[in-house]
Amino acid sequence: MIGRIWRGEIGLAWAFWGVGLLGLYPLIALLLGSVSLGWLATVAKSLPITIRFALLPFFGSGGFKALATGAALLVLIVPTVVIWRSAKRSSSRASRVIAKTYVIFAALAALTGPPVMLFVLAMLLITAAIEPEHQADTPELLSKAPARFVELTGVELPKGARVVHAVYYRHGTMDYEFGSHIVVDASNLNIREWAQTSRPFGIRLKPTLPENQSLEFNAEGLDCGLSKLKAICRYVETPTRTWHYKKRLRMDRVVSITVLEKANIIWLYETSW
Repeated sequence: MIGRIWRGEIGLAWAFWGVGLLGLYPLIALLLGSVSLGWLATVAKSLPITIRFALLPFFGSGGFKALATGAALLVLIVPTVVIWRSAKRSSSRASRVIAKTYVIFAALAALTGPPVMLFVLAMLLITAAIEPEHQADTPELLSKAPARFVELTGVELPKGARVVHAVYYRHGTMDYEFGSHIVVDASNLNIREWAQTSRPFGIRLKPTLPENQSLEFNAEGLDCGLSKLKAICRYVETPTRTWHYKKRLRMDRVVSITVLEKANIIWLYETSW
């Protein structure tokens, strides 16, 4: 029976619907779709990082994607050959033309799918490559920093304070990762009073030690050779209790505010991985 099916010695309706549309073509779509969706899931930052890490060994593997894509293309051959051969035996010219036209377009769609995916991926990589990996104190960063401070903390910059350093950096590991720093000079105000009375993120700051220093609290992107940043870098290396609060925006994205009273600095740090 399998030999007869392969030779197209079955009715065109059975070949078209049974082997094709209701048989192997959905399997092809499932294989290619699972590869696409699985890969997107590993880089979708809206998903919890635990799910992304769980999917990464499978859908982030080049071997798995090659195997699934190869299997889909192999499966594509069977319905294409069966429908084509069955159409040649059909007595209806219209049915022959429709069936052959369909398998041609189905084959083209399956064959062009992976190249299209590769093209989209290439464009994403090119876009990432031409964007600056690290920006510091650009006019755009400095001009947007006060509004960004308000957006993240929910409070205005203290009157008399000014942004003296703004940094944005990004780099790729599993996917798009970035961080940003806003350093505020608070020399012209009573910084302790501001720390005690302001309510960034809607909470009252309390002296505390930062948590998870290696991942969520660090000086990455800062030039510790600059005099205005040395106090921050020293604090990161040997933290003590100070006015500090960390708000988790998502499982893989946090923003923290740190008030370094002796250095008259308010430091806002956002990171996502």
